[in-house]
Amino acid sequence: MDREPSHPIGGIDPVFGRQRHRRFRRSACARGYAFDDASPESPTTGPLTALAAGQRGRIVEIRGGRRLARRCLALGLRVGGEVVVTQTRGGGLVVASGGNRIALGRGIADRVFVERTGR
Repeated sequence: MDREPSHPIGGIDPVFGRQRHRRFRRSACARGYAFDDASPESPTTGPLTALAAGQRGRIVEIRGGRRLARRCLALGLRVGGEVVVTQTRGGGLVVASGGNRIALGRGIADRVFVERTGR
């Protein structure tokens, strides 16, 4: 008895063996988050991907699980730490933090929320 999935992109992906909808997530910027409306309590807070090259920010929150928090900590990205976006490359970006340059993909950069501090 073969059943069609109830949702057009639902079901198990035969190639990757996981739910199909996980591959179709959109980034924070694509969902419309920007510094204007990302956080109602602070209009200067938004995802790291909303910063342009050369802008500075202070990390205020990492929206993710324990694994993402540990990975960011291992890379030197801490809540309260200053970061400068040096390059935006495709979906990811390169940030400078504490004398180190770190390349981040869009997935991680969308979950790191910063408060714009300068230029």
